[in-house]
Amino acid sequence: MKTLEFEYNYKVKFDNEIDQHQFQLRCIPRDGTHQKVLDIHYEITPKTKVTRIPDGFGNPTYVGSCLDAHSVFIFHVKGKMITSNIPLNDSHTCYPIYKYFTKLTEPSDAIKKFAKENTLDTDEKTAWNLMHKINEHMHYVPGSTDNTTTAANAFQSKKGVCQDYAHILISALRYLHIPARYVAGMMIGEGATHAWVDAYVKDHFIHLDPTNNCEADEKYIKLSHGRDFNDCILDKGLFNFTGQCHQDMEVYVKVNEI
Repeated sequence: MKTLEFEYNYKVKFDNEIDQHQFQLRCIPRDGTHQKVLDIHYEITPKTKVTRIPDGFGNPTYVGSCLDAHSVFIFHVKGKMITSNIPLNDSHTCYPIYKYFTKLTEPSDAIKKFAKENTLDTDEKTAWNLMHKINEHMHYVPGSTDNTTTAANAFQSKKGVCQDYAHILISALRYLHIPARYVAGMMIGEGATHAWVDAYVKDHFIHLDPTNNCEADEKYIKLSHGRDFNDCILDKGLFNFTGQCHQDMEVYVKVNEI
């Protein structure tokens, strides 16, 4: 068990003033099976009220509006968490939706062959083995993919980032009828947000980080989970502007053990 302090700072600069800005944020952690919130503080610039609602996957989602003209939007959250390898509660529900493919996780013939070749005698051993084999197969290359890159395309090119590693593992697991979900969050030493996979074996989830080829353990803080990246977008919004408006986005993440 660890006590972690974290900081998440999201900043968007617009080259022109915008208004009627509607935003949706999933970057505040909540209590879960392996984590407990001790303290949370957040600030929004421009100042505005937010409403917390759960999305369809149970992720706390903060929605709000900045109606007046502004050229900078900042969301800053910091807090403290207890994290553990041992479940802190008995909630291990796995919904059927995590069995089905999405556009981003539809397996290619190559992924199907890869999954079958690396199947072991239990689902749990298979999940761990697939994580190791994907880490061997892939090369971490920032900027080589984007948010629309599918598991099939990333697997074929053998390069990508944490999002792609997670999508490939999910694709292979679901092909073998092992439910799996995409997780977005933070971890010690990363400096940015990270993605990993929860695989459901027997009656519980195991937490796999194929990018780092290890368990997503008490050094990790979950922010959201879903079927794939699209269900776990941490920050997005719409705004009003006539003409062209360019955005410059910065995300800073820091996680330390206390």
